[in-house]
Amino acid sequence: MPVQGVSFKRYVEVGRVALITKGESKGKLVTIVEIVDQNRAVVDGPSTGVPRQVMAYRDMTLTRFVIKVPRAAGTPAVKKAFDASGVAEKWAESKWAKTLAAREARKNTTDFERFTVQVLKKQRRAILGAAAKKSTPTSAMAAAGEAEDRPAPLTAQEQGMFPLLMHADDVLKARLAADEKYVRRIAKRVAHLAKWETDTERDAVSLLLDTDLKLFRQHIERLHASADSTTAREIQAYEREAESLHQQCEQEKAQVSELKAELEQAQLVRAQKLEYNDIARKILVYPTPEAMDAKLQGLRDRIQSLQQDVEHYDQAHTSAKSGLQDVSATLSALHASVSASLGTTTARAQEQPSVSKSVHSADESASLKRSHEEVHSNASGTDPKRPKGAGTESPEGSSTAS
Repeated sequence: MPVQGVSFKRYVEVGRVALITKGESKGKLVTIVEIVDQNRAVVDGPSTGVPRQVMAYRDMTLTRFVIKVPRAAGTPAVKKAFDASGVAEKWAESKWAKTLAAREARKNTTDFERFTVQVLKKQRRAILGAAAKKSTPTSAMAAAGEAEDRPAPLTAQEQGMFPLLMHADDVLKARLAADEKYVRRIAKRVAHLAKWETDTERDAVSLLLDTDLKLFRQHIERLHASADSTTAREIQAYEREAESLHQQCEQEKAQVSELKAELEQAQLVRAQKLEYNDIARKILVYPTPEAMDAKLQGLRDRIQSLQQDVEHYDQAHTSAKSGLQDVSATLSALHASVSASLGTTTARAQEQPSVSKSVHSADESASLKRSHEEVHSNASGTDPKRPKGAGTESPEGSSTAS
């Protein structure tokens, strides 16, 4: 609620239009749609290109404009109310906005434009100074008329034309077009002189007409003096400035071309580096020559040990084969001996009497059993007289049956 007796009227409230003074959206208008706390507020600027966000009060400045929007209104509602109230047009017509625009335009002017404005201001000071020195009013009315008829300040249209004026003649033409009011004023005085009938009124109008004619002659003299002061030297200065700007533009174009060539070369080098790095990463996957040599040496050692094992196995196979041949010969001999023994035993059994036949048959059975055990022991490689587990050393150095 406003405090009584205080002239301040711009309060932080919902619907208040503010100007952003900091950040990327500097110079744009936003609308306060919600108050967060004593330091921040939610703002939205759909018509000015500012997204909805929370902004500190120190980053904005309140304006005199207020639009009617409900609290926490959505973006469409804010846009509709902002456009309907015409805040953008009112802001553009305000003195504040014009000052900011002029400041921005002054900041973005080039050297040539600043030089042009400087020369035009110099000419204007010369014209006003000459008018002040030559004007000698004869009465207060004439003084008032001269003060009224001084050259008017430059209009906004003329100020906008100045950066585009490339020659002094254009400046003089613009000045003449702006000062046609002298001729119009003289014509108006002559018309008034024809209307009045009394001598007093005619004398007053004649005095004003004489003053206007005198001011017009002074104005013409000032224009001539301004035209004379605009010498060829100043025109040459303009031309030199334009030539220097043209040369600077050409140099910048050449620099841009060089930078483009350097950029293309840098891009090519970067592509080559990337390709080299890719190849290097693939190469690093493979082992080093030293590791390959070590692996090959290990494989050679392994092959040599396997060859030695094969030789040992061949020797063992040969010795085992010769042993098997010996056993086969022994078995053949034993088989022949057993066959002969059985034949002899059968013949004797037929000759001996029947009484001793049973005893002899028992002895022969025992002898035959022993023969079979010997044959079996020779076939299995064990000695019936040696204990179990006893054996001979094989070529490999292990305990095997002989």
